[in-house]
Amino acid sequence: MSKDRSSLDKVIAFAGGTWTGLVLLGALFIYLGAATFLSPPEASERWLCRFDLYAAWPLKLLLGLLITNILVATLYRLRPGLAHLGAWLAHFGVVVLAVGSAMYATRSVSGLAVAGRPSATQPFAAVEHFFIKGTAALYVWQSDSGQVRHAQNPLGRLKAGTLQAEPLQSPDKNVSLTPAELMPSALPDLEWRDDGPAVATAAELLVRDGQQTQGQVVSNAYAQTRQAERAQYAINVLEPVEWSSPPQPKAVKGKDTLTIWPRGEYTVAQADGGRRKGKYQLAQEFALTLGGRELKLTVQRFMERSYLALAPRPGGGPLARPALRVQVKLDQWEGPVWVMYQPVLAGPEAFSPFNTLPLGGGRALSLAFAPQAGRLPVPFAVTQVQPAEGPSGQPTGEVISTLAPIGPDNKLGAPRQCRLNQPADLGPLRVFAGDVNWPLEMYYQVTTRPGLWSIWAGCLLVLVALPYSFWLKPLLLRREMRA
Repeated sequence: MSKDRSSLDKVIAFAGGTWTGLVLLGALFIYLGAATFLSPPEASERWLCRFDLYAAWPLKLLLGLLITNILVATLYRLRPGLAHLGAWLAHFGVVVLAVGSAMYATRSVSGLAVAGRPSATQPFAAVEHFFIKGTAALYVWQSDSGQVRHAQNPLGRLKAGTLQAEPLQSPDKNVSLTPAELMPSALPDLEWRDDGPAVATAAELLVRDGQQTQGQVVSNAYAQTRQAERAQYAINVLEPVEWSSPPQPKAVKGKDTLTIWPRGEYTVAQADGGRRKGKYQLAQEFALTLGGRELKLTVQRFMERSYLALAPRPGGGPLARPALRVQVKLDQWEGPVWVMYQPVLAGPEAFSPFNTLPLGGGRALSLAFAPQAGRLPVPFAVTQVQPAEGPSGQPTGEVISTLAPIGPDNKLGAPRQCRLNQPADLGPLRVFAGDVNWPLEMYYQVTTRPGLWSIWAGCLLVLVALPYSFWLKPLLLRREMRA
């Protein structure tokens, strides 16, 4: 029995030993220092392939062992009483502080929130969601005859290179989406492809107008590319449904309009109502007069299943971002679609043509690669936005936002001002001023602060313990000795 007691005493002495605590503090110091230097900078999204050191299990293990060391040393070495009250308060203050810090480091969530409005004369929409930093998701929109369905697929932590992933959720059960490859640092590039899932004619042209030479792709795949319009003339391509009947193209807005056919022919609808037609050969220049301009045109390529595809290439620099290759499988088609990572899903980039795959019949599939969207613990409204002014009344370029939390009954709480270096505290949410896309969009950095009460409580206990140990305790001992 005494032998077992002796072994237990050794375990307790080691667990609560001074050297054990010092070793744990040293290991914690080294770990946090390494995490500070190894963590990627805030401006980079390459953390998609990194291990989150501040929320990893080694940090939790070290904190747990340190807390155990302090508790064992306190319970087994310090007897309860006024003589050791300062040490008890200090030790438990450190424990409470460590618990709060662990909660803050592992459970705090930050990200980017966007407040938008249709025009400068309308109010901003309520901010209810934000894009969570350190996460990734694939967003899918599918439009069909004017109806849009969407789905969000969280991707978790990704590894660079080829991915072994399961198919993701899609609004259409006939569409399969599988993440296939992650390029951690890529530069965007575009290319027109002729192997799309739907029939969409396109002509890749080279137009020489005097001393100027310009390349142009005219495609029926997207509204933005269906027509190349200049001051004196316009160029388009023949729709596939018109191949079976003689087309009767009309002039565009009173301009001479060139229409490229798929069979080496073209027509010109003149502004005065006249008609002309002719023939061309691929990659051979031919002369044509449009709108009084003597042009030299070359049809470099004619595509019948065109679509604009992203073709990222490895690279670095401030413009580099992760790129994800998604293998898309339809009923009669399968192919890769690349999407570039974007830190927030807002603005025209979210619905740009190179994120959209035309499916034909008025249908399209759009993909976006961005942080996972989450609901804010406290939604808020942007009630006022005004430019900041300097002492002389001149604008400083800074924007001051007035934010108000939205309660459960949709009533606004007390307003708070948010500006550069002056965040607004809305309950558990802290809001920092971010970028501005004036006057339509305001960006805010938001973060939650779990465990903050524990951090303050631990600091308070330590602050109470210090004057007790170094001032009040000696005073009580002197009075006791005199008595």
